[in-house]
Amino acid sequence: MKPEPASVEVRFFGSRDEQFEAFVADVGPYLLRVALLLSGDRGHAEDLVQTTFERTYRAWDRAGTVDPRAYARRVLVNLRIDRWRGVRREVLTAPDTLPERAAPSHDDAVDTRNEVVRALAVLPAAQRRVVVLRHLLGLTEAETAFELAVSVGTVKSHNARALARLRTLLTGRAAMMEANREPGARDLMSDEAIVAFLRTHAPGLPAVRFDGPAVAARARRVQRRRRRVGASAVTFASAALVYLLLALVGPLPVPGGGNVSLPGSRELRAAVAHIMPGPPKADQWGEDVNRLERDVLPVIEELRVFYYLYEEGTPCRVLEYGRGNFREGSPACGPDQVPFDAQARADFERVRMGVEHCGVQVQRIYRSGGVRVQVVDSSWEYNWEYAYLPGTDVAPPKVWPEEEWTHIRDQWWFHRGHDD
Repeated sequence: MKPEPASVEVRFFGSRDEQFEAFVADVGPYLLRVALLLSGDRGHAEDLVQTTFERTYRAWDRAGTVDPRAYARRVLVNLRIDRWRGVRREVLTAPDTLPERAAPSHDDAVDTRNEVVRALAVLPAAQRRVVVLRHLLGLTEAETAFELAVSVGTVKSHNARALARLRTLLTGRAAMMEANREPGARDLMSDEAIVAFLRTHAPGLPAVRFDGPAVAARARRVQRRRRRVGASAVTFASAALVYLLLALVGPLPVPGGGNVSLPGSRELRAAVAHIMPGPPKADQWGEDVNRLERDVLPVIEELRVFYYLYEEGTPCRVLEYGRGNFREGSPACGPDQVPFDAQARADFERVRMGVEHCGVQVQRIYRSGGVRVQVVDSSWEYNWEYAYLPGTDVAPPKVWPEEEWTHIRDQWWFHRGHDD
């Protein structure tokens, strides 16, 4: 049996569904043969073909404009690969469960066909795919490599190993191989003779008919079900995302005063804070304050800085101080950006260098009752900051229930506030 051409120019006319129904009736036996050669099991083969039709139907607007048979075959081969990846070794169903070829055959021919099927089943999955596509379906090495998403060198390697293994498995059919040897074969067990034997005795097209309208109807039902499931998944994911965002934001103000928290929000924020980098530990507050007092606070006071922000990744640079307000960077840095002039750039660098030299991970610096230095953290629950509050002997009043003020020394405090 000569291998069928890899590509066949077939055009289907009518509406989308009419085209697909005609395609099913025309290509169904071919795809079932491919599935049988790859799987060796009638039940698996039929499942693979039905799934192939369902996926091809979803992509018919694209598949129908190229070579729909080649498109469906590639879908089928990929499905077969997926099944092989999930199963280490397949057991071939009894040979008498395989469909007969449409052409009449006698007992010896059936035995030989079953021997070919068993020999293919012994091959490793990768080698079997190459033999089926390359020699029984007639694809070139390049087409086989494209179908399997591997290199041509890999196809050649698998092919050589597969034919060597088949040479051992089919030695009992030497006489028959001699009778079917192609011209130019150098010896009885050459690669050419083995390929000729496989092509002659491999199962042909199954004598079955595919009901195009029934297959198309099932494909439509599967597509509608997928759309419903997809819409439900999107709705659920959107609701879950809204909940997570609101829960992580924390207590929410409500009309009339007061705050409300979503169920589980406290536990969720605590869990996120636990796995994210947190604030500086209490035993390092004193050293951090010493460094801030030495390297940062003098520059902030000298330049009368009201707000400083430097985000390298965004990027965003903000400096609001005695000479004016300057802001520049990406659109995420905010609207109404004002480019830095030379003096502002130099003053910004003084602050940045002081922050870098002190070693404290500073996110921003601003004034509110004094100088506040907010430290970098990845929590969604709180902000932590060192606060220099001259003339303050007691902690400022709380704004949020979970707000905390801890005195470090002199006029320095450590503040935990709500992340707004």
